[in-house]
Amino acid sequence: LLKSILWEDKAYDKAYDALEKLLAHKTLTLDIAEFLAPRYAETGENEKQANLLKARIDVTEDNMDAITLLKELAKLEQDVLNDEKAAFNTYVKALAKDPADTDVLNAIENIAENLQLWNELADTYPQAINACSDNSEKVSLYLKLAKVLSDKLQKHDDALAAVRSILDIDAENMD
Repeated sequence: LLKSILWEDKAYDKAYDALEKLLAHKTLTLDIAEFLAPRYAETGENEKQANLLKARIDVTEDNMDAITLLKELAKLEQDVLNDEKAAFNTYVKALAKDPADTDVLNAIENIAENLQLWNELADTYPQAINACSDNSEKVSLYLKLAKVLSDKLQKHDDALAAVRSILDIDAENMD
């Protein structure tokens, strides 16, 4: 009944307020999101939309669904809320769930470049490297790590260690 009332007449602000309060009950979050998400999108309540996505992420058990929601949240944070630092952190959470996701890693790299988040970027590469099964991709990631460590952080010993890791993978790669 509540669903039909809310869908038919969007003017029930008190009902929406009550639903927002019920979000504190984790068992109801996904059902409530079904009502609130379209309203937030329609009314441009972007902060509420971001908070709703966070609540959905907290209760989502399926890893792929969580990754999808994290990417959606990061895009909202970056493109709509203009909060690149929050987007960076959200993309890092998505990378932790799927370290092989190159789109997420590219987004992290782009934001790190914009915000000069070199330490944070250097910290993200190892999880991507560890998840990678393709040696050529591992070499590429180690090269990126070495470049950040050397050029941006002046950590030349750490950069050299990353280059040594490349040689451990591919001793013939002397370029």
